[in-house]
Amino acid sequence: MSSKIVEFFSQEGHDGHGRYLHHMLGLPNHQIEYSHDLIQWLFPTNEPSKFNSEAPVLTDEDIEVFKTNPKLQENLRWAYSRFLGFLGLTVSEDGKVVKGENFKDRYNEVWSYWNHNFLRITRAISSLRTLGLMKEAWALYEGCVEVARNEGVPITEHTFKFWAAAVAGKPFPKYGGD
Repeated sequence: MSSKIVEFFSQEGHDGHGRYLHHMLGLPNHQIEYSHDLIQWLFPTNEPSKFNSEAPVLTDEDIEVFKTNPKLQENLRWAYSRFLGFLGLTVSEDGKVVKGENFKDRYNEVWSYWNHNFLRITRAISSLRTLGLMKEAWALYEGCVEVARNEGVPITEHTFKFWAAAVAGKPFPKYGGD
């Protein structure tokens, strides 16, 4: 028996609102920005969401299915690619995450001030790592750190620590007030 998240990524099931993966990934950026329950479906983790009580929580069985199913891996990469576009980023030919053609258009909404998108990045990194896309998790981490530092993004060291913990699979640091 498949779980809801496996069915969703297999494109055989939907989230709690009847949305399928291809619908979510086809949304324009402004709808993704203001839909606060999408990210948990696009990047599920094995921890309950603090912001969406209806979000899926990965089981050990889900994780194993994701790691061994090429279709799920392909669809997770599709979500990763769409998320990069939402952030104004892209993947270069060598696999690195770099600024995309739409970076300037996305800067004000995503990068110019501390906002929930930094939490979304943490979730995406953690999900990619957990579900077996380690190369993509590292690329997202390194790309976001580089963009943040090179573009003067107002990110605290605490956020950088959360991203580092997510990519390393370590517990998140306690908030120290920085």
